[in-house]
Amino acid sequence: MVIEGLIYDQSTGQPIAGATIRYIVIHSYYLEIQEGRVKETTSNKEGRFSLPMIVHDTDNIHLRVEADTFSSYEEKLDLFGDRGFSIGLTPSELATGSAP
Repeated sequence: MVIEGLIYDQSTGQPIAGATIRYIVIHSYYLEIQEGRVKETTSNKEGRFSLPMIVHDTDNIHLRVEADTFSSYEEKLDLFGDRGFSIGLTPSELATGSAP
């Protein structure tokens, strides 16, 4: 299976190049899928990514996205649902100079 999508700045709508997109296996019933396994890729200059996954549909998988000057994003993946993502990241408070 492959998940793909777009990473963008939620405040401006501009694509984010160089964001790290990774999936983490939280739990699997299958021995060949190791818990704690991590696979990652980065978004290209248009903010697009493609990430091949070796998982089973019963596995508990989390998707995490990180980029410099942005708050990280994480969600549990529904392996039965859509495999296309459009993820908007919020500029982090430290990067924008806002008070906590």
